[in-house]
Amino acid sequence: MRALTFHNAPTLKIPAGRDALSDALAMPTANLEKLTVTLHFTTPTGPATMHRFTTATSYRAPGDRLRSATADDFNRRTSHAWYYLTAVDVTEEPPSSDGSVMVFGDSLMDGVGTSPDTDNRFSDKLAERLIAAGRPQGMANAGLAGDPLLHDSPCFGEKGAARLAKELR
Repeated sequence: MRALTFHNAPTLKIPAGRDALSDALAMPTANLEKLTVTLHFTTPTGPATMHRFTTATSYRAPGDRLRSATADDFNRRTSHAWYYLTAVDVTEEPPSSDGSVMVFGDSLMDGVGTSPDTDNRFSDKLAERLIAAGRPQGMANAGLAGDPLLHDSPCFGEKGAARLAKELR
């Protein structure tokens, strides 16, 4: 387990409607290794920013569970949504000359239709194939269920073309 910091502080307060990044953390990883991120809120947050339909189980529990190592510590309160966390950036040191791959699109890229906790999304299978071919790549899944490519949606938010432009900045 590793604790993140924010501008070298162990905690932070994020104003409504804003984003925050943690300080970089050096941590060795292996291809296809799973990562768990635990968040702790000291006060009620109100409505949560979330990715509503995911293919990975999220565990919830009251209190400080930052050092909890098993699902049993979370009283089996689960969902298939990701709350608050938008992304985890993994940077290879030294950087690979091969770059990374980003899959971008709608429900198919997001994993809709796969079974929970099977890592069976399109991007997962692509990463496995590249590793098997001896060409491992960084993989970013920018899929979003319901994502219209050319038009904003009141239900699903910003059009895909605008999201892609942000990813490429």
